[in-house]
Amino acid sequence: MDKPPELMSDAELVHALDQADADLARIETRRLRLIGAMDNSGYAERVGARDTVQYIEFRYRLDHSRAYRDVKLARALPKYAAVVAALPDPELAEDGEIPVVALRPAQAEAIVTALEKVPTTVPVADLDFAEQELVRLGRHLAPADLRKAA
Repeated sequence: MDKPPELMSDAELVHALDQADADLARIETRRLRLIGAMDNSGYAERVGARDTVQYIEFRYRLDHSRAYRDVKLARALPKYAAVVAALPDPELAEDGEIPVVALRPAQAEAIVTALEKVPTTVPVADLDFAEQELVRLGRHLAPADLRKAA
């Protein structure tokens, strides 16, 4: 909507904010996939950075901790199919409807961080079950609550 927010009705504000939030989740998901692909390609090292974290940190003026967490999440995401499936499709065509966002990248980070801490002695079936349950909980819980649930 091109209308200034100050001139929107309550219903228009809700719709516009829903759309902006869905767009943001989709763009953040695409960014994570791009970071993962860049990390796998070794591009950062080829252009003189120590690693992808340093490249992202300096190129986009991010705090080291944020760049580190983004790269760490991008590296780990492919191991968790249920989490990836619940994230918004970054390639989704724009058809005017607001897509349902089942899981946002911040929630995915909370889930993946918890699952990465699980000892390797835990059976894969148990880990898969935990992942699916956390994704299910992610439909209702904020990232901090997901960290507690994990």
